[in-house]
Amino acid sequence: RQLLPPSAFLSVADDTGLVVGIGRHVLEVAARQVAQWRLLPGAADLRLSVNLSGQELLVPERAEQMRALLVELGSREPGR
Repeated sequence: RQLLPPSAFLSVADDTGLVVGIGRHVLEVAARQVAQWRLLPGAADLRLSVNLSGQELLVPERAEQMRALLVELGSREPGR
């Protein structure tokens, strides 16, 4: 149909707890895309910033999942 702005669905995702799964999926897709773009000439230093919901910050393994994804994609350490 059409693109929805985040304001149209994030509150529902947050209220239902779906925001954690959505966030994990979005992070993975975005990180994989950036890894592909980094292969292009002049794009090796391309960075990705993400916003996490409050619920995602409560997931104990979230930091480890993010680190593992970066290692899998051959990224440099976060923040470097």
